[in-house]
Amino acid sequence: MKCWWNHRPGMDLGGYSEEEIEVLTGCIPLLLNQCVVNGRIDLTALTPVAVKAAEFTKTTREKTNDVGNWQDWNLYVRLAQLFTMELTF
Repeated sequence: MKCWWNHRPGMDLGGYSEEEIEVLTGCIPLLLNQCVVNGRIDLTALTPVAVKAAEFTKTTREKTNDVGNWQDWNLYVRLAQLFTMELTF
């Protein structure tokens, strides 16, 4: 990621830190590239990703927890929490 930032010195981060932007984009350079608009970070490109993630979570909940299969739902939640923790450390 250091190289990605080094190629974009002085970029307006829109009030976010480099670390916060990396967490939000998962350190995926192609996704980060989509967030650069006119030399500044614009995180609206992440909206479709967030919508798809929310839809996936809703569908997973409906297929597991909402029909009484709470064990699978709890497993999904634990895995999502672990993944989130890895992104923030």
